[in-house]
Amino acid sequence: MKKNILPLLFVSLIVLQSCLNSKYETTPAVMVDPVILVNDTDTVTYLYNNDLSQYCTDTLLVGDTVMFTIIYDALGNNLTKAQIKYQPEYAYFSAVLSSQLEDVVTQTESDGGFVLDVATGYRAIVFQFKYVPLKAGLAKLEFRVESDSQYSPVEASILTPIALKSEEEDKGGESEE
Repeated sequence: MKKNILPLLFVSLIVLQSCLNSKYETTPAVMVDPVILVNDTDTVTYLYNNDLSQYCTDTLLVGDTVMFTIIYDALGNNLTKAQIKYQPEYAYFSAVLSSQLEDVVTQTESDGGFVLDVATGYRAIVFQFKYVPLKAGLAKLEFRVESDSQYSPVEASILTPIALKSEEEDKGGESEE
């Protein structure tokens, strides 16, 4: 009886060891936190189009200060790079890096974008961003995440209609007296 259990135990250990050493091959994700703050008091709603990996927000006004959070998740793999592209003619955009993230991320800024190289061993990172619309139009923010998965990279974007403050007040029917 003991002779039958020993081979079964050996096979079980080999299977368990191979499971512990396996690498996940999942598609990484870029997600927007559901709370987008405008001027520290209001919130902005948005819709998500799964087919296009695209978020679309309500109209923002020129001069609003928008704070939002992006989650880069490798879903079991290791993050390698995160990219952000924006249109500098439409908005001021900056990453708000905490002191903890400054040790993890190397930020390279170029005209209209950031490249964030992520240190080895991180599977998810959460960034907070500050966004200030500068002129009316349709602004687009693009996000890209890369991991060591074979299904990498993944992209997502946010479309933001921007209006002048006077245009928005006219739509509301308010009159100045």
